[in-house]
Amino acid sequence: MTTEAKITWVLAPLLMAAPAFAQTEPIRSAEQHISCSAFYSMREVMAREFGKSGLTAGLVPRDEEHMHAALLILQDIGYPRDGTSALFERQTQQMLERTQSMTETDFAALDRSCQSLLEQSRR
Repeated sequence: MTTEAKITWVLAPLLMAAPAFAQTEPIRSAEQHISCSAFYSMREVMAREFGKSGLTAGLVPRDEEHMHAALLILQDIGYPRDGTSALFERQTQQMLERTQSMTETDFAALDRSCQSLLEQSRR
C-alpha cells in the first residue's frame, strides 16, 4: 500500500464522521441553552412562590435569550421541527430533576455557567 493510500485509509473514517460531529456540537450547545432557559424559568416560579420575585429581576429576559439562541442553533442545522419539541421537553425535564437536589451555591454556579454560555453565543 502506498503512503497516499495509507493516509486515505486512516483519514477516511475521520472525514466521513466530520459531518456527524459538526451536527453534534451545535445540538449540545442548543441543549445547554434549553437547560439554562428551564433553569431561569424555574427560578422565577420558585421566587414567586416564596415571595422573593425581586431576587430574580432580569432573569426572564435571560430565559428568553437562551430559548432564542437554542431555536436559532437548531434552525441553522436544519433540526426537524418535531424533534425540536421533544428535545425541549427532554432537556427541561432533566433540568428540573437536577435542580431538586441543588444547593444555593450550586444555583449560583449554574447561573454563572449560563451567563457565560449566553456571552459566548453572542459572539
